[in-house]
Amino acid sequence: MGSHYICKCGKPMASQVSRCPDCGYLGPHQFVGKPESADDSSSETPQVKRPVRGRGKEFNPEAFGKEPPARMADRFIDSGPDAPVEFADAEPGNQGRPKVPFNIRKSNEALDAALGIDKTGKKRPRKDRYKAGEFDYIDKSDDEYTSEYDEAEDEKEGKGKGRGSTAIISIVLVIILVIGAVYVINNFEEVNKWLMNPTIPEFFQPSTAIPPGNNPTQAQLPSGGSASPIIEPSPATATPPSGSTVQPGKIPPVITGPNITVTESSAKITWNVSEPCRGNLFYNIEGGTRITAKEINEYKSYFEIPLNGLESGKKYTVTIEMVNKDKAEADKTQDFETLASTADVTPPKLAGEPEKAVSDLTATITWKTDEKSTSVVKYGLSIGYEFTSIEDRGLRTEHSIFISALSPGTTYHFQVISRDAAGNEMKESGFQFVTEYPTNSAPYIGSKAPVFSLKTLDGGEVSLAQYRGKKVILNFWASWCSPCKIELPHFQAFWDKYSGSNDVMLLTVAGSGSDINMLKSIVAGSGYTFTVCLDTGEDLFNRYSIMSIPVTYFIDSNGTIRRMQQGMFTSPAEIEFVLDSYN
Repeated sequence: MGSHYICKCGKPMASQVSRCPDCGYLGPHQFVGKPESADDSSSETPQVKRPVRGRGKEFNPEAFGKEPPARMADRFIDSGPDAPVEFADAEPGNQGRPKVPFNIRKSNEALDAALGIDKTGKKRPRKDRYKAGEFDYIDKSDDEYTSEYDEAEDEKEGKGKGRGSTAIISIVLVIILVIGAVYVINNFEEVNKWLMNPTIPEFFQPSTAIPPGNNPTQAQLPSGGSASPIIEPSPATATPPSGSTVQPGKIPPVITGPNITVTESSAKITWNVSEPCRGNLFYNIEGGTRITAKEINEYKSYFEIPLNGLESGKKYTVTIEMVNKDKAEADKTQDFETLASTADVTPPKLAGEPEKAVSDLTATITWKTDEKSTSVVKYGLSIGYEFTSIEDRGLRTEHSIFISALSPGTTYHFQVISRDAAGNEMKESGFQFVTEYPTNSAPYIGSKAPVFSLKTLDGGEVSLAQYRGKKVILNFWASWCSPCKIELPHFQAFWDKYSGSNDVMLLTVAGSGSDINMLKSIVAGSGYTFTVCLDTGEDLFNRYSIMSIPVTYFIDSNGTIRRMQQGMFTSPAEIEFVLDSYN
């Protein structure tokens, strides 16, 4: 049978995989083509190829339906495990090649090639065999099937394992993240507190115990040296704030403050804490019993607590006791002193002399003081001051008191009295005024308006003198006067605009010929809110020489007549125009 293959040493070989008797090379050998002899080609037996499906399996040649390849065991010497390794000399023509060791065991050429065992009997890694370009068969007589199948299978198997491992790791990481998120949500306050004040677990903290026999106080000092103070290491806990009570294994809160704002009889205490706490605030006067000012039951970080009813000019001590959610406590003490009493003992002072606005029957007294106080006037025909006005208890610096029911052409003595909030009273005397004599001459523009005191429709009483300092509109009308009743809605519209002003006053005077019930019906039915005076004896009509109605007088703040309108107004704008035409 002709040779199909040739070894790398040049020796003709019968098959692709077989040990060369000259150099010991197992193959694969180079294919050189089929022989031309038909006998040789016919002598070859078809091979059934089968890739290796597993490692470490026993070679089963019967599975291929033919006898196993020729073994080469009889070509080697079985000298036992302790026999020395023998080497064969190179054949002629192969000088210079290394000597080939014989196996010390019986070998199966096909099985050795399948299991990756080299000529020395050692198993070679598959990756080395692939890199070397070797083939991997179970049936070594098959000279066409290469190791590419096994390599592809291994590659596929490796990728599958990698993907599976990656998926498992991803699932484990997701589970860990979910568990961590649930823990943070359920323990948010504890986690937040730890983030604000991170601590090192005790088992990670360095030990402060001194090994036996290594007491630094007993250490030998160098010759001529001197001992220096040795600072003992403190336990691995946070340094507590000043004035705090430390519990083992717990970090107390830090109190910032307190800030204290004081008055004569009170104090406001404010402070901050490094974390939410609750607790108590105590205070006591110097040498006195401690009093609980406030029990704080809710956890907070900022506190503001007032102390009232304190004594002026006294020294007090406040004590703050705080406890956090871990039951760690802290306290702080601070002294303060209330302000000394500054009670007002000075009465108000009069600024200038009082001013008088006088008519024949009334007078208005005005004055100013240097501090807010009440107002009252005492007056009479002598310095005994037989009469007293109504007291204005409002605290103000500008005072005005109206006096009525005076006698015309009479001299009156008076004093002004003001009392401040502390009760200090000012009395200034030695002032006087003289009431005017009534005049029978008709008023005119530029003359003083005749003063009067009249009853009102609602039962009150008014006087022209009490409106000194304001512009006064004085309108004369009657219940039977049709033009008057047509004009009244314009006065009401005007009054709706100026009723809140302190500079204008509207007075209407109804003559004696008016029916009281009709007047009330007109005012109530039309919803008039201006003041309606009743001149029952027509004295005021006569003093103002009223011959026809309606008539309206405009009086300035000094009591002087500045304008007069004979006849009715046709709109509120006309009334406002006349009022604005003078100062």
